[in-house]
Amino acid sequence: FRDKLRNVSLFIIDEISMVSHLLFDVVDQILRTVLNPAKPFGGKQIVVVGDFFQLAPASMDNEHCKQGFAFEWRIWNEVFAWHQCLELTHTFRQTDSTFVNLLNRARIGELSSDDKRLLFQRTEEDVDETKETKETKETKQIKHNQHNEAIQSHFRIRLYSRREPVLKYNRLLIK
Repeated sequence: FRDKLRNVSLFIIDEISMVSHLLFDVVDQILRTVLNPAKPFGGKQIVVVGDFFQLAPASMDNEHCKQGFAFEWRIWNEVFAWHQCLELTHTFRQTDSTFVNLLNRARIGELSSDDKRLLFQRTEEDVDETKETKETKETKQIKHNQHNEAIQSHFRIRLYSRREPVLKYNRLLIK
């Protein structure tokens, strides 16, 4: 294990917004223990990629608020100087300028009522009835759309605010 780590010249951490400062500290401590205790990350070069305006740090117990972002790590500013940061500003995945501007406003939490209206035009209606009724309707809807879902699955992104609906949706698709 030590030999493999010694041969690595660069670590890249993608989706850094999902890494808590606690996890970041654990990675640092492991690399210091295995490689060089006097240097952050054991002296290895670290490149972090991501957008802190996106997803909060992931946690198995939904305690991400308590864990904090990686940039809240005790020596973040010593390791990552702001003059060494690059900001990528060109959007490649979207070509519709109206939608790109909407996404940029959403990123900083400044959606207008027109933005919200446009987004809600593209959502599936939620049912605010009992959990059992909602589950039944969701199950029927998923089964009804299974053929179309298979075709469109590569083109549709579903966003959920909680892990439970994601797991439920994934289980239904697997069945």
